Amino acid sequence: MHRRPFCLFFATLPVFTACGEDGSSTAAPTYTLQTPASTPDASALAEQLRSSNTPLLVFAHDDDAISLAAAARKASQQADRQIVGIAPQAALIRLDDGSADAIVGVSSQALATAAIELCLLAVQGISPPPRVMVGARWFSRSNRAAGGQALPSPGEFLLAMLRQQHPEALSQTPQTDVVFRIGVVVSPKASDSSRLATALASTARTYPQLDLQLSPVEFEPQNFNAILVVGRSTPALAAACAEALSKGTKVIGVCTDLPATCVQAVVDSDAASLGRAAAEAIVALMPTAGTVLELGFVASDADRVACRDGLAAALADRQRQ
Repeated sequence: MHRRPFCLFFATLPVFTACGEDGSSTAAPTYTLQTPASTPDASALAEQLRSSNTPLLVFAHDDDAISLAAAARKASQQADRQIVGIAPQAALIRLDDGSADAIVGVSSQALATAAIELCLLAVQGISPPPRVMVGARWFSRSNRAAGGQALPSPGEFLLAMLRQQHPEALSQTPQTDVVFRIGVVVSPKASDSSRLATALASTARTYPQLDLQLSPVEFEPQNFNAILVVGRSTPALAAACAEALSKGTKVIGVCTDLPATCVQAVVDSDAASLGRAAAEAIVALMPTAGTVLELGFVASDADRVACRDGLAAALADRQRQ
């Protein structure tokens, strides 16, 4: 039986050495980022983990890649090979079941808070920024009790500024009894939508001026002051959102690819910050040097490219320090 070779192409980050006049300075840590040309199976990956004679850590772009890495680590009997993975909306079950040593993601609560605040601004006639990117957070077993480590994005600083500028619009103790009807539409293409929908409902309950209701995709715009759209676009959903906007209903997208003509504002995760957060986790787990083996990279996926670029840049910056 012939086994398909486990071929790699390499993206090697530059090496930087701190130099002193006495020649005794230690070298900065060197990280090499490697990406398989094709996704290996568990046995091929296990062999890679077993045969490497240098520190090696696996970075997994998604939950499937985390599962693959965990299975390969178990088969290789190399318990010291660590795994950093991106999990949907920072779900931490992969820390609990031992599949990963650090989890990177964007908190569903942070996304929900940003979306509800933009919605509150919009229904009160205050134009929200067209796009707010929410930064990532990374969790390990040692920092999860403290809430992980956050990497705030520029969009979150913008939200903080809007809170200072419009405290009355974003108040949880409004001075009037006006209630705004908000519909939540979950796209049929939405993945892991239940966690985000739950976070939106929980956040909305802290604002007595909001009445949040789950709505079907075939919603009637006149029934709502605003619509929150969760998940990927479909032609029918885009058409419904465009009609709603034309009738004066505010439309706020959450983790959606709806065209700009169909939404007033969008809240999404910052893909580049996922990579930077992953780099922080990698350095914390493998502080001296080593190889980062990347799994689940898709060159045609813009978010994964941005994540990978953020990871590579952050590791290179670390080497310059």
